[in-house]
Amino acid sequence: MAKRAPESDPEGAAMRGFRSVAAWIAAFAVGLAPTVGAAGEKPVLAKEGFWSVGVGDGIDAGRCIASVPVKAGGMFILMADQGQVTFGFVARGQLRQGRQGLFETEAYSFDFAPTYGKEGDVLYFDDVMNKNALAALRLAKAIRVSVDRRVVLAVDVENTGLEAALDAVIDCSKGQRGWWGKGAPLTQASNDRKREAAPAGASGSAFFISADGVAVTAAHVVKGCGRLESPRWGVVKVLAADPRADLAILKAPGASGQYVPLRARGPRLGENMSAAGYPLGQLLGPGLKITTGVVSGLSGPQGDRGLFQLSAPIQPGNSGGPVIDADGALIGVVAAKLDELKLADATGVFPQNINFAVPVTILQSFLDENGVAYKTASAGMTAATAAMPGYTFAVVCTR
Repeated sequence: MAKRAPESDPEGAAMRGFRSVAAWIAAFAVGLAPTVGAAGEKPVLAKEGFWSVGVGDGIDAGRCIASVPVKAGGMFILMADQGQVTFGFVARGQLRQGRQGLFETEAYSFDFAPTYGKEGDVLYFDDVMNKNALAALRLAKAIRVSVDRRVVLAVDVENTGLEAALDAVIDCSKGQRGWWGKGAPLTQASNDRKREAAPAGASGSAFFISADGVAVTAAHVVKGCGRLESPRWGVVKVLAADPRADLAILKAPGASGQYVPLRARGPRLGENMSAAGYPLGQLLGPGLKITTGVVSGLSGPQGDRGLFQLSAPIQPGNSGGPVIDADGALIGVVAAKLDELKLADATGVFPQNINFAVPVTILQSFLDENGVAYKTASAGMTAATAAMPGYTFAVVCTR
């Protein structure tokens, strides 16, 4: 572990600080708390990812927050204001206060003076994290915060999309757009400096169902797109979309000639499956990523037959990608995952690998309604995962 050093940043000290951060955290904590709906109301689905990213308004416009639930209760949060980052913790009850704080990852640690919210359930660092701390945070598998040698927070962040969440909250605070949605409006202070150009936009996955360039993705991937483009195939046209089924039909100007056949029947409980896509944009490299698991349920929340559950991990960018069986036939389209933050806050249990896809039978009905031809899998076909790179591709939405 690197030698401990007092945490300071000359540039951050010259900027507007986080002096109203306690009230701001508290406001977000209320906004992220689960609400009890009417009987039979479906749980809220987050489209992907373990982290939630929110945007401030009013006097806090320009600040963004990324939060992740802690198994022992509460939320660990990262906050950004005009690109500067700090951290905090919202506990379930009052915290025992102290004077000497220590923030630790596997590679770096620093001492800090902890600051507490008025109600005593919020702890935060009232300064900005320096470049060394942020570099270590991107690679962290676990984070621990101690006060007066007492551990007050221990959170496992491996495979939660931490690096993407950190990039998102920074870009969000600069007024940019991306997979987290619309960025925060820039404050007057940040308008005095040069404004950075907005990124290209949110990304998702798609796959060919015919040799002539007809493809499928999730409807939420293309929602509101002024332009949809594939880095591999160029500008892609949206032929039809059904938000209720969360499906969209695309037409690419070019095609690999490879496509995935659709299975004639829906998924079977417990069968092996593979999901393919381009998670987290370029953070994991440009190549296709494939995850495996089983069909763990034949319905979505509250028995929704428009979804089925799978155990394969998915991340932001996987939406719209194919889900295939052991023989390589399509059985679904990656759609969503349960909102871990809301469920953990409501039940005290952190759910794992609860992801959802639209079953192939609903896709077939959608294609039939729109007069789109497709191939069904023949007996004995054994293409499996080897063919997935040929028919799966990334799409980028510019709004």
